[in-house]
Amino acid sequence: GGSDKYSIQGTVKNHSSKSIVLETLGLQQVTAVDSATIDDKGFFKMSGVSESGFYRLKLDAQTFFLFMLEPAQYKVEIDPKAEEAFKATGPKSNDEFQAAFKQLGSVQRDLQSMNMAYQMYAQQGVGQDTMMYLQQQMQAVGMKFESMIRDSSATAKSPLVAMFYVTNGPIDKFPKENLAVITRMEKEMPTSSYTKDFRGIYTKYEEQMKQQASAQQKVADVGVGAMAP
Repeated sequence: GGSDKYSIQGTVKNHSSKSIVLETLGLQQVTAVDSATIDDKGFFKMSGVSESGFYRLKLDAQTFFLFMLEPAQYKVEIDPKAEEAFKATGPKSNDEFQAAFKQLGSVQRDLQSMNMAYQMYAQQGVGQDTMMYLQQQMQAVGMKFESMIRDSSATAKSPLVAMFYVTNGPIDKFPKENLAVITRMEKEMPTSSYTKDFRGIYTKYEEQMKQQASAQQKVADVGVGAMAP
């Protein structure tokens, strides 16, 4: 039946490309899976079978749009000059992903602009009060970012959206959250390449932690003897 296929119909405005590529974004690499010609009216369509996950529609090296693909129908409008350059109607999982993408993006931009402001003010040698205030602001946004990752990775309806949240933070800051999402993925999508890759990344992290702990233990053992007169 056609139910295991994705189908994408869309329009492209204000861009010179005559073709559009569908790429899958794995945790380790990006792979092209499909492409379509854009006709004179700016219309394109593609359909096929591919694993549910994160994908992007790419017009050129600088112009691409992320979305969540599963076996479903998508209608897409692309216009790089519009306020919202990419509009996609499809399954609820993609709506949830788009909201997550915007939410994380806006907090990350806030953090970046504060970092830049902090460096700029530091170079100008402004007063200690201003620097302290900026530090507090940065800490507040940083904490907001961390709690967003913690909360949203636990409450996301889609396990892939949960993974998207948690992989936007460093693994050593969110080990519990990473493991919780991996465990959920192994239950809900055991055959997915994302589940296998994510488990592999986590296992590597655990091994590194064990090596560090045993190295520190060796140092501690040596240290005790060194204290003797």
